[in-house]
Amino acid sequence: MLRVTDATFMREVEQKPGWVVVKFSAQWCGPCKAVALAMANMPETMKEVTFVTVDVEQAEDVVRRLGVRTVPTLTVFHDGVIIDSYENSKGLGEEAIRKGLQTIMDNYNTKEKADGI
Repeated sequence: MLRVTDATFMREVEQKPGWVVVKFSAQWCGPCKAVALAMANMPETMKEVTFVTVDVEQAEDVVRRLGVRTVPTLTVFHDGVIIDSYENSKGLGEEAIRKGLQTIMDNYNTKEKADGI
């Protein structure tokens, strides 16, 4: 998973076309390590999504701008726009995260088609 900082967030997330999932975490956060483990295989199995990680202590401007209040937090972007965000995502296993992401993407794609976008 690509590590993103204040300096690279705009390029790697907000200007990136398609789906991007950002995992906000911290080195000292035990639940963040569990979420990282649950998401370890997702870049290989969900190729239509770019997965990045942000250490909240190394990207304070992004954290403040997006209003991230707790870790772990998962934020889903599509074409640079926040579509959904899950605070306190601890305790979620790989399958729950995968199903949640797929549901978000399916619902968004269905809405886009309905809106004629």
